Amino acid sequence: MHLFLIILKGIFIGICSSAPLGPIAIFVMQNTLGKGRKAGMSAAMGSSVVDTLFAAIAVFSLSLVQGLIDQHYQTIKYVGGAVVIILGVSMAFYKHKPDRANKISATDFAKSLVMGLSNPGAFAVMLALFAVFGFGSEDITLFEKILSVVSVCVGTLVYWNLFTWLISKAKGRINVKNIVRINRIAGVAVALFGLYLIIYP
Repeated sequence: MHLFLIILKGIFIGICSSAPLGPIAIFVMQNTLGKGRKAGMSAAMGSSVVDTLFAAIAVFSLSLVQGLIDQHYQTIKYVGGAVVIILGVSMAFYKHKPDRANKISATDFAKSLVMGLSNPGAFAVMLALFAVFGFGSEDITLFEKILSVVSVCVGTLVYWNLFTWLISKAKGRINVKNIVRINRIAGVAVALFGLYLIIYP
């Protein structure tokens, strides 16, 4: 496969895996509005790490990992759903502080990392994207596999930089009361997503 084509496909996969409006996107939006763009990117970086990890697993050990996930799917689903519900509740009761520093937060990074790892569906999406774009072929070299994973990471970073930039531009039009309301709605939405993970067959 041509290297430039691999890079383009990897970047596109990274964007596609980040784009769905799920709990992480809501969390990133909440952070960007409440604390600033750096805090939003802290949460987004957790998602980027998870997507890059999933991409590496998908391209290097597709069949093995898929078998393990299928074998323990129910446990992953219940534990993951419970974690997402807890994070959603904490988001709903988050107290906005207008003077809170806009800085990189290891806590927000860890929250989005856990949120991403708790969702087996995200890995399934990554598997599907790699299959659709022809990375399942056995003639893909080691260098091409590494390049594809790096390109996925670049794609996620491109998406989240654009996402947080757009949200930060809207921040000036949203007052504190609206941010608190957004926090409540965002927390409930994330908690409901966790509940969905648990009850969906």
